[in-house]
Amino acid sequence: MLSANATDLTVECDGAGNTAELTNWLNSQGGAQATDNCAAVSWTNDFRGLSDDCGATGQARVVFTASDACGNTVQTSATFTILDRVAPTAICQDLRVQLDANGRLNLRPEDVNNGSNDACGNVRLNSLTPNTFDLSNLGDHIVELRIVDDCGIEADCDANVRIESFDLALRKRLADSEADRRLYPGQIVTFTIELFNQGTLGATDIEILDYIPNGLSLADTDWNNNANGTASFTVASLAAGASTEVDISLRVTQTFQGEITNRAEIFKAKATDGCLPIDVDSKFDGNPGNDTEVYNVIDNT
Repeated sequence: MLSANATDLTVECDGAGNTAELTNWLNSQGGAQATDNCAAVSWTNDFRGLSDDCGATGQARVVFTASDACGNTVQTSATFTILDRVAPTAICQDLRVQLDANGRLNLRPEDVNNGSNDACGNVRLNSLTPNTFDLSNLGDHIVELRIVDDCGIEADCDANVRIESFDLALRKRLADSEADRRLYPGQIVTFTIELFNQGTLGATDIEILDYIPNGLSLADTDWNNNANGTASFTVASLAAGASTEVDISLRVTQTFQGEITNRAEIFKAKATDGCLPIDVDSKFDGNPGNDTEVYNVIDNT
């Protein structure tokens, strides 16, 4: 006869089938007890496995059967249940990122995720807010990563995202010493190139390329004559927010009617701190025709 019925057992999911708890529950007949006046009682059960629910959760209704030596039986049943009631663990990492060549950046949840996990199964990276940035967002920002586990339980974490920009610009003018704007053969004319670092990242090895117009020739030993109608000069470094000036002197080799234009651009540069020299509003390529040219303005506004 039964002296105690089997009782249900609910356990928190451990992601591995809760094997030890299930085995102990089955081996103890779910807490059921039976006695017989004639002989010892033996137990069997009909457990065949757990249902496949969310994550590693599941349940099974088990019938326990007690038998005596004479073939008499008595049964009791109970349910073993694995539930997921604990939120997943959201883990974020801080980032330092820079804007692209269009001055924009789109972050993905996986960019901030740093090993978020759940004891009962997998996690899905649900959203990252905010996730779009531009030149108006330079500096530090708090973003929120939201995740959800296989059973629909959500969690979140915050990360600090530092938005950086690499942004060099130059402006060219006649040097202050050039009061007379007229040119004569044999005359030395000097231009001043102002180099600006408008970004938040430092720059190094900044090579300025000057396009020498026909009728002028390089007359400045500080510059390298590239023998192709251009001259180059390298600025070793320029901190974020800083500016510097570089003069270039050219000799007039012929007479002119009308005006001449002497252009220059940044040919190449490097970014500090392991970042990429991707300028947010111009291209470094030795092609003067693919950058925006504006008069007396350095930020393309």
